Amino acid sequence: MLGSIALKAGPTRSLLRASVGLKSLTNPKHVALMSAIAVLKPSIQRSSIRFSSQSTNSVSSEASSVVSSIQDKLPAFDSSAVLEATNMTSDQLGYLNSIGMAQGWGVTAWMETLLENVHVYTGLPWWGTIVTTALLIRAVLFPLYVKAAVNNARLAAIQPEMSKIMDRLKTEPENTAQITRERALLFQKNDVSVFKSLYGMAQLPFAYGVFQGLRKMAAHPVEGFSTQGALWFHDLTQVDPYLGLQGLSALLVVGLIRLGGDAGTNMNQMVKKYFYVFPAMAFVFTMNCSAAVALYISVGTFFSVLQGQLFKSQAFKNYYNLPKPPKQDLLKQPANLSEWFQQMAEKQRDSTRAKLEQANKKYEAQSRHRLHGKDGFVKRH
Repeated sequence: MLGSIALKAGPTRSLLRASVGLKSLTNPKHVALMSAIAVLKPSIQRSSIRFSSQSTNSVSSEASSVVSSIQDKLPAFDSSAVLEATNMTSDQLGYLNSIGMAQGWGVTAWMETLLENVHVYTGLPWWGTIVTTALLIRAVLFPLYVKAAVNNARLAAIQPEMSKIMDRLKTEPENTAQITRERALLFQKNDVSVFKSLYGMAQLPFAYGVFQGLRKMAAHPVEGFSTQGALWFHDLTQVDPYLGLQGLSALLVVGLIRLGGDAGTNMNQMVKKYFYVFPAMAFVFTMNCSAAVALYISVGTFFSVLQGQLFKSQAFKNYYNLPKPPKQDLLKQPANLSEWFQQMAEKQRDSTRAKLEQANKKYEAQSRHRLHGKDGFVKRH
């Protein structure tokens, strides 16, 4: 009897399905419901085929278990967290972290965090943030630059004595220990150290971190980078359209070389000539960099020029009681690279000649000693 009722109800269900299907084509909810039924239909059919003796309730319960298993496999998303991440702006702390930056313990992540904090707490646009960050790093490292400048000035004052000691090390190898002690006493007397001259290198990891951080922030790009430029470079994500920042960096490098670097050291004239190739290298290196990176390099070089000018001033030398550098003998300084190689070759020949003379004297002394020994052997006492 149940079978005959099901057969009679079949055509009616078909008509209802057809009418509902035509109406549901324009209803998004019905489309979603039909898609879900299409996904669950094979499993329900398999269940009805395998367990034909089961009731309708058991089939429904199994379909519910299939739905729950599908839900378990789908990842759960916290809508509030997603909304918070997508609604953050660069004026809020944690924005860089939300876009995958300022994470980890590397120097690049630290510099990205520093840039974000300066931007948020000062309220400056991004170009002002870059300038302020460069100034802040320079201020933190300034004591190290001062120590390096003072040490270099004192080393320059004892350079003539150092040259004599180095010549003696080459010509008197048998007295190396004594000459080394004399050099150590000279350093101790003038309170200098070769290691202190390297204090200026402390800026390298910071400069690298800011460079990589700005490069990544411009490539993303960070919100506000495309509109918070200045002057002719309004878009910090793009290359300076006039290459003005690159040209400014090259000119500043020229001034920095003339001043003797960050520490204001007196450089050899021949070395200075070959250092002038660095401005061209700086221009080529920054030519394809974004305006954000080029701005940081220009500002950093500008601060280096100001710092070198300060260290060369008489007021700075008087404050730290620095000795006057010795006058350089222009006749001894090579005018070009070929003369420098010639002088180096002459020094090497003089050193070799001195070593040969010392070896000959030692051999003659041993020969005379053998003559007074028994049977030509040196007598041991």
